[in-house]
Amino acid sequence: MFGIAPVLVYLLLSWIVVTTILAGLLVYGKMVAAEEDRFDIKRLEDARAAAEERTITEKLSRLKRSVIPLAVLSVVLLLATTAVWIYFGLKA
Repeated sequence: MFGIAPVLVYLLLSWIVVTTILAGLLVYGKMVAAEEDRFDIKRLEDARAAAEERTITEKLSRLKRSVIPLAVLSVVLLLATTAVWIYFGLKA
């Protein structure tokens, strides 16, 4: 494909997919965090608002557990792609 080694193409495509998912999760996290910022201190005294606050905090906690491994995987794939690209460049 375009004179690029298939291994490099697969690495690039997997990096693009992982990074796109990561970006989507980060955008979703910002939207949830913006929803959390709406609460003010007086409203937190209400039991319903406190329950909503706990729900939002749980969502952010679960999201964090997904984002960190995806970020690490994205960096590893980018480094692997760079290493393979350099290897094929020096080999040619």
